[in-house]
Amino acid sequence: MTSDAQLGQAVLRFVRDVSYPDSEEVISATLPPTAFKVALNLIEDARKDVKEEIGELSRGSAGDIDGWIAQAKKLHIDIERSKATAQDIVRHAEEGRRKQERVDDSAGKKRLLQDEVAFNETLVGTLEVIQAISAGLDSAQEAAVENKMLEAIEMLDVSDARLGQLSNFDNTRPVKLIRQRSADLHRAVDERLDEFWDALMVVNRPEQRITLKHQIQRGSTLDVHVVIQALDKLQHLDSKIDRLYQALDDIILSSRLGPPVGKTVAAVGVKGDDIQITGRQDRTEMKQLFDDLYAITEYLSTRLPPSITIPLSQTLMPSLTLRLINAWLTPCVPSSLDGLSAYQELLEMVVAFIGIVESLEWKGTSQLKDWVENAPRVWLVKRRTSSLDQVRTILAGGLGEKKTMERIETQKVERDEGMLAANGEDDWNANWSDNEGDGVDGDETRTNGKQDEEDVSDWDLNAPADEPVEQPKEDAAGDEDGVEEAWGWGEDNDTQDGEAPPPSPRKGSKQASQKSNGHAPRASPKERELTLREKYTVTAIPEAILATIRQVVQDAETLSDPRSADVPIAPAAAGLFALPTLTLAMFRASAPFYYRSHSSGSMHLYNDSLWLGEQLRALQADHSGTPAGKRLKLDGDATALEDFGKRAYAKEMEAQRTVIRDLLDGAQGFANCTTAPFAEACDAAITGIVERISLLAREWSPVLSRSALLQSLGSLLGTATAKLVVDIEDMADISEPESQALATYCARLAALETHFAPPSSSPPSPDTPTEVPLTALYVPTWLRFQYLAQILESSLADIRYLWSEGELALEMGADEVVDLILALFAESEHRRRAVSEIRRSARGL
Repeated sequence: MTSDAQLGQAVLRFVRDVSYPDSEEVISATLPPTAFKVALNLIEDARKDVKEEIGELSRGSAGDIDGWIAQAKKLHIDIERSKATAQDIVRHAEEGRRKQERVDDSAGKKRLLQDEVAFNETLVGTLEVIQAISAGLDSAQEAAVENKMLEAIEMLDVSDARLGQLSNFDNTRPVKLIRQRSADLHRAVDERLDEFWDALMVVNRPEQRITLKHQIQRGSTLDVHVVIQALDKLQHLDSKIDRLYQALDDIILSSRLGPPVGKTVAAVGVKGDDIQITGRQDRTEMKQLFDDLYAITEYLSTRLPPSITIPLSQTLMPSLTLRLINAWLTPCVPSSLDGLSAYQELLEMVVAFIGIVESLEWKGTSQLKDWVENAPRVWLVKRRTSSLDQVRTILAGGLGEKKTMERIETQKVERDEGMLAANGEDDWNANWSDNEGDGVDGDETRTNGKQDEEDVSDWDLNAPADEPVEQPKEDAAGDEDGVEEAWGWGEDNDTQDGEAPPPSPRKGSKQASQKSNGHAPRASPKERELTLREKYTVTAIPEAILATIRQVVQDAETLSDPRSADVPIAPAAAGLFALPTLTLAMFRASAPFYYRSHSSGSMHLYNDSLWLGEQLRALQADHSGTPAGKRLKLDGDATALEDFGKRAYAKEMEAQRTVIRDLLDGAQGFANCTTAPFAEACDAAITGIVERISLLAREWSPVLSRSALLQSLGSLLGTATAKLVVDIEDMADISEPESQALATYCARLAALETHFAPPSSSPPSPDTPTEVPLTALYVPTWLRFQYLAQILESSLADIRYLWSEGELALEMGADEVVDLILALFAESEHRRRAVSEIRRSARGL
């Protein structure tokens, strides 16, 4: 336990040294009342000790303290003296303020007197200015009354300048009155000048007459120059010139430069100071027009000063030039070389008119100069427009009279007995030209008998390169470069994914013969030259287009001739060589719209395009080696045109194939073909296909060549047979009634084979061998379709014979035949043996 003495010492150390006890016991102890007395005694003792210590220290420094006291007294005396000085300063400052107030009051009174004097002087000056302005306005009014307009305007300007000095007094009544008087006088002068201008420039719209005078009498003679100068000073001249231009344009220029009404134009007459429209005249020549223009320019230049005519020309000439070019010059530009001399005379007249206008220092001839400098381009634009209009006119005229054309081609073919005939060459081509055997030249070859040459065309041995025999992607893949350059778009891109015409059977003819006869080709076949002919129909359109192109080429050659170097439009020759491309591009862009009105329009378009392409190549060949031939690019145009025709053919064929597919889709795969209502749907599908192909055969037969017709019909028939074969093979079970119905459908489609029969050149006789239709050559799936029809009507024994002894294995696979047997025949030992035998023979066992 902590004692009171320890607690008192802790309190003393805290009071004296501001230190805390070190002992935790003392810190946490409670200070009892008894400890206070001990702590106070200790503190008192400590105080006494400090006091004694201070006393001892003070006795040692008594001298220093006396000095400090003396200094403090001296400081007190100085402070008292400073207070007295400050009071003196405050007193003197108060006296100065009172004196400054008296000075400021005197200055204010002085300024007031000065302001009064200045106001009186300003008032006197203002009244003098108002008096001078009033006198100036009086003088201006007198001058205006005496028609001295320039003096009146100058006085008004002086008065206005003086009025500007009174801007600070605008709200005073005298200044308002004087300003009102000045404005009234200005208005009076303007009205008087307007009256003088209207008297000098008289416009009579009902009589279509304008009168321009040099001077008028208004008490005194008033000259036009004075009025112009006065209006110019007032900055009203531009508006007056605009009014004069409107009058001239409405009355004279619009009437004379307007297009002729019938065969008459407005007549311009100048008599004295008058110019007016005197009526109508039947002279519409360009010379008369320029004579009238000379009269108009001379009238204006002799009756108006340059200060009027030059600014007037800045608005008059552009309007006059625009009407002259649009209504007169451009229609006179010839669309061919026939009117070239008149065009040259016209250019000379325009140049002469420009010279007269520039001699008067008139403005606004730049458009006429540009028109003359661009004469070759102007003529070329007119020629291009005319050629494109001719194309539209030709197409709008319809297909016109149709003509039968003959394509003649000489080819070298291999002498293959298997291809030409099964029983020797003599029976097949006894009358054909064989340059290898008898040495007949090319000219004699082209005159061979019509009958035999048509027989060869039936085999499509002469399928030309321009027939639509390409593969689908090649036929419609790319856009034509010529069209993109000429029109900026591709053609018929929508046919890229469609099917192109079927490939020509020329390449497959040997393979078909080898399959049917089982003979391999000879090791060393010989070549022979054959002349092939085909006839097809074209409309009158391509011949008219060709005539237009020939005329363009002829004109281009004429302008390119060195003898035409002095002709103003000679530079247009280069542009003419590009015109056939634009013409053909216009034909390709517009032809589908006009051809589609005909039932066989696409086929006509195909023939026309190919024929026109051939003629373009011939035209290019005719000009080969000439300067014009180097500039012509007709080969590319011909290629583009042929591709365009093939695309039209391909689109038509794809449309017809789509119709056939839609008809077959209506049969729903020929399932339940003996059950109503599916039987009616199947029958309608087959009937629709037969009627559709027969209708197309009748429509296309007069149009297409024999090979193209057979190829087209073969493609459509191939689409139908291929779809029918797939639908039948997809049937898992075929009953006997269904088999008979399907066989009937196949027979009805097979009846279309009559369209592929070779044309007969002589009446049939018992001795004449039966001609075999060419269906298998043009319908790739025909033999497969025929075998399917036989299988539908055959027994198991017949099918096994067709497979082992016949040629069924060449057209159908073993799995296909087995699937058909399983669908047609019920489970039996005979079916199992037939299936096993077919599969075994397929594996070569």
